[in-house]
Amino acid sequence: MISYTDVYSRFINEIDDPQMNKAYITNQIEFYKMCYKFLENGLVYFTAPIKVAEAMSVRTLPVGSMEIFDGDGTNTYTLETDIPDGASIVCMIGGDIDYGAVVSGMQVTFSRAVQIGEECSVEYYVPGAFTADLSKTCGAMNLPSFRQRVIELLAKAMVVAWADKEQNFMLDIRNLLNDTDFKLHSPANSLKTKTDWVKDLRYDIYSIQNKLDWDLRHQNLSKYNY
Repeated sequence: MISYTDVYSRFINEIDDPQMNKAYITNQIEFYKMCYKFLENGLVYFTAPIKVAEAMSVRTLPVGSMEIFDGDGTNTYTLETDIPDGASIVCMIGGDIDYGAVVSGMQVTFSRAVQIGEECSVEYYVPGAFTADLSKTCGAMNLPSFRQRVIELLAKAMVVAWADKEQNFMLDIRNLLNDTDFKLHSPANSLKTKTDWVKDLRYDIYSIQNKLDWDLRHQNLSKYNY
């Protein structure tokens, strides 16, 4: 099994995105939700080795829920939802995260009383995981090493999806600055840089996939149709 969080942790170290970096530090659930769209978009680039790519289709999707309470002047509220073990939890008063809040069983205790007229909330989120038995896919290859290489591929695929967004953003900027009123910089040059960068990232994935495919073939994994 590979948890989505294992991939996200690798992914965030591969990019420079202030918004995502802030979410990574301040709001774990927001960070996971932002990452998920790049994981979904990035999976289309994970095409080989075929048996490994097929194994990545066996997965559990993220689940989550939020409960909102109207403040009654106390700091303790009863939940209606049983939060799953291992879920990430974010408690808020108004629009601010209450880092001192404690969830125990079906009860949340905020770090201060929530005044009448204020809203407080408890949100949980389980990121999901790739649940295929990788020992049946890696054959004679060392399982921990194989697992790390698959995580690397998934993270790289996410980076490409994120880079595509950055490239499209530069295209939008170029269109906006396409008249003669703006002469501060050349958006065409910036777009070319982003385009070349995305091409390099896609080539990285292609190379990593080919290397993994070759290693699996080299170990004579005939039972996996290689």
